[in-house]
Order: sequence, then C-alpha cells, then structure tokens
Amino acid sequence: MASFDRLLKSVRHRLRLAWAATTFVLWGPVVLIAGLALAVAARAWPLGWAEPAAIGVVSAAVLATVVAAVAIRISDRSTARAADRGLRTGDVMATALEVRSAPEGPFTSHVLSKAERVAASASPSAAIPVRVDVRRAVTSGLLLALVAGLLAAPNPQDEVRRQAAVQRALLDKEAGRLRKASQELAKVPGATEAQKEVAEELNELARALEKAPDATEGKKQVDAAAQALGEKLDPNLLAAKAAAGGLEKSLGTQPLPGTSGGDAAKQLQEAAKALESMTPEQRAAAADRLSSLAATQSAGNPKAAAELTRAASELRSGNSAAAAEAMRGAASAQKGAAGRVADQETAAGAVGALGAVRERLDSGAEGQQGEGQQGQQGQGQQGEGQQGEGQQGEGQQGQEQEGQQGQQGQGQGQQPGQGQGQGQQGQGQGQGQPSQAQGQGQGQSQTGGPGGQGQGFGGGPPSTAKIFDPLLSGNQEVQVQGQDSGQSSGERLDTTDGPTGRGTTQVPLSQALPSYRQEATRALDSLEISPSVRSLVRTYFDSLGQL
Repeated sequence: MASFDRLLKSVRHRLRLAWAATTFVLWGPVVLIAGLALAVAARAWPLGWAEPAAIGVVSAAVLATVVAAVAIRISDRSTARAADRGLRTGDVMATALEVRSAPEGPFTSHVLSKAERVAASASPSAAIPVRVDVRRAVTSGLLLALVAGLLAAPNPQDEVRRQAAVQRALLDKEAGRLRKASQELAKVPGATEAQKEVAEELNELARALEKAPDATEGKKQVDAAAQALGEKLDPNLLAAKAAAGGLEKSLGTQPLPGTSGGDAAKQLQEAAKALESMTPEQRAAAADRLSSLAATQSAGNPKAAAELTRAASELRSGNSAAAAEAMRGAASAQKGAAGRVADQETAAGAVGALGAVRERLDSGAEGQQGEGQQGQQGQGQQGEGQQGEGQQGEGQQGQEQEGQQGQQGQGQGQQPGQGQGQGQQGQGQGQGQPSQAQGQGQGQSQTGGPGGQGQGFGGGPPSTAKIFDPLLSGNQEVQVQGQDSGQSSGERLDTTDGPTGRGTTQVPLSQALPSYRQEATRALDSLEISPSVRSLVRTYFDSLGQL
C-alpha cells in the first residue's frame, strides 16, 4: 500500500495548492487594486506610509492565503474521494481506505490490490488539476507587475518627503532650544513677572513649532512671537540703560558722602540716613553732587532726576528731612529703572534669539550643521589663487598666517547684578599684489545690565561694511538675562555659524551711522555735559562718516 499512501499524500498537497490558487485569483484583483491605489497615492502626494502600505497589503494577502492553505484540515476520506473524482475510478480509493482496517479476506485483498494498482499508475496532477480563471489570473498578473513597477521606479515624492523630514527635524530642534532657554529663564532667582512672561512666551512658541507642519508655518509663528515681544520694548531703552548704568558707575567710582559704597540705590538710602550727622559743608558738597547726578538722569530716568534735584534743593535750604525723603525716592526710582531695564533687555534678548531662529529656519538644512557647536568660530582660508590673464603685476598666492586666531568681540554690562558673555568669529586675511583685496571683520552682540555695551565692526567700504544694530537685536551671541537683588545671569539661547547676510540684525554701516549720529546728538542735547565732551562725541561720529 505504499503507492496508495504516497498518492493520498500528493493529492492532499494538490488540494491545498488548488485551493490557494483559486482563492488568490478570486480575491487577487481586489487586493492588487488596493495596492495600486496606494502606490499611485505615494507618487501623487508626499505620503511616507503609502508605499510601505501597498507592499504590506499585497504581502499580507499572499501570506494569509499561504498560511490558510497550509493550516486547512483535509481528512483522508475527503482526499480519497477527491482522488476518485479526479481519476474517475468510481470509489476504489475511498473503499480501499475503508476496508484497509478490516480483517483480511478475499474481498479486502481484492479491493486493496486494485487500489494499489491504480495508485501506482495514477498522477497527482491528473487527479487534482489546478484550474483558475484565466482572465482573472491575467488581470492579477498585470496588476502585480504594475504595482511592482511603480514601487521600484524612482518616486519624485521621495525628495519632498526628505525635505519635509529635514524641516521637521529642524523645527523640533529649534523648539528644544527655545524650551531649554525658557526653563533656564524661569529658574533665575528673583525673576520678575515680566521675565516670567517672556519665558512663557518662549515656551508657547516651542509648542507651536512642534506642531507646525513645515518651516514656512514655523517662521510665521516665530515672526508673530517676535512681533509680540517687540511691542514690549521701550523706544527709550538706550537712554534708560545709559542713565541707570551711568549712575551705578558714577557712584561706584566716587561713592556718596557717608556711605560705604555698593550699588546706587543702597548708597542713596545710606546717604539719606547720614544727612543729620553731616556738617553744613558736607551737606553743601552733597547737594552739588546730587545736582550733577540729576543732570545725568534727566533723559533716561526723569523720576530719579526729579527726586535728586529736589534732594539737592532741600539740602541747600537746610531741610534735611525732606532731602532724605527725596533721596529715598531717588533710590526707589533707581531700583525701578534697573528692574525695567532688566525686563526690557530680557525681551530684547528674546527678540534677538528669535531672529536667530528665523534665520536658521530660512537656511533650512544648513541650519543643522551647527549642532553641538558652542560659540561662533570661523577660520578664514586662502587657497592657491589662480590669477587671470591680463592681471596687472605679478600675483602672489595669499599665505595663511600661522597661529591665526579668531577675532573676539566682547561685551559686558553691570547693574545690581552682572552678566557677561563672549562670542567669537573667525578672521581671514590675505595679502598680494595689486588687484588683490584685503579685509577683515568682526562682530559681536550681547545684552548686559544697565550700562552694558554692544559692539560691531565691519571692514571694507561703507557701502558693504556691516554693523550690529542693538535696536534690531543681534543674531550672533544673544543672552536672555534675569536679575534678582544681587545678581543677574544669562542663558545663551544659541549661536550661529558662517557669514551673516544682510538681515534684521546686521545692517550696512552707511545706513546705521546717520541714525546713530542723530541719537547721539539728541542725547547730547538732553544732558548737561561740558562743551569739550560734547565736541569730542560729535567729532567721533563725524570721523566715522568719512570712512
């Protein structure tokens, strides 16, 4: 019965194959049409999931059919009957299967012998032919070839998806930077409500960038946030900062009589307490000093100027109590001015940081090249220059100077607390014969406390030289500062690499100089300073205009 058993086993395999082929041909067109629709959608729109879904649908259908064909249970009786039908042997196979377990006898031996002879000469493929609908099979084959061709051919949406992924990564990166800066600003000891509001706005912008679908929408969110923060800036910020910082510096250099030094507000309060113990000569000297200090505050801090003027007047008239009250009022005005300047500089620093974010979003993928870099550092290089025909003079190749160092720009500010920051830019310098240019440049921006300084320099003609404009907030090293009663600290939001083009923070010197000269003239007219100092400042700006 070896041939009989082999035939039953082969017939069972053929039954599974026939079932799988019939099922796939029946449902194949439907599955392949779904896969084709997904493949077409992947080429029409930047749907990153469409192509994997098309492959998954077809593969899942094939796999499910194969698994079902293998797992389906087919009994020996069903197999024998299927063999009898296919071979047209009546019920030889089924009868042999029934009697093979019966006791031996003439009838049993005859049936089993006949079944063995039939099985020895029978073909499983003849017993169970695999018949499929030809039209459906051809349709399925064509659909399968079309789906495979679309999936294998280059897809123009791949580049679109790549760019979208780059923008998504860039938006997430900028959101992380803003969230970190927001958290650091909120943790500053003694942070004011205004500074906490700036921190919250930065945090909200970070959430908006994470939800933005692309860089274009992200830039809109950044612009809106920068505009909202910019509306909080006082146009008189520079004058207020100069007044508060100037008073701190003046009293730090020459403390008021009867005081032990310290910040301006502290000295004014101590001096107010010491008025009663002063001699008439000391009071007269104190009145003169307060009067001169009031002149420096008239433009940036009118309230402090008024209180200092009143204190000087009361001292001259002999009313020490009223003078002490006015000096305490001046101390309060100085504290308020220092706090407002700190709040304003926090907002200005945030605006500058958003300007840097905006520029990195503009540059797209180029903005990701600065990951992990701290500070700005550039190194000028000069290659082997090839001089064109007709160049005047014999040219020489520029040599890179050994040990070349990046130019450094530094700014610092002092207030009741002090914040410092430093950024670096690279420098390139070359020398040669006529027709070869030489130039160098440096730039720096930093927010500080009252009395802080920002500098920017650009080499070259006035038409191309650029200068940092503090009113537009720098895009190089920007700090968001917080202040408490004794110290302020700054968190650098980020730095950028490479040359900075004309944007919102770098302006041509030829454009910035007139407004700077006008601002200086207005400040000179509002302050009581000696004619020699006034002349010196005006001469300085006149000399800049001749560069």
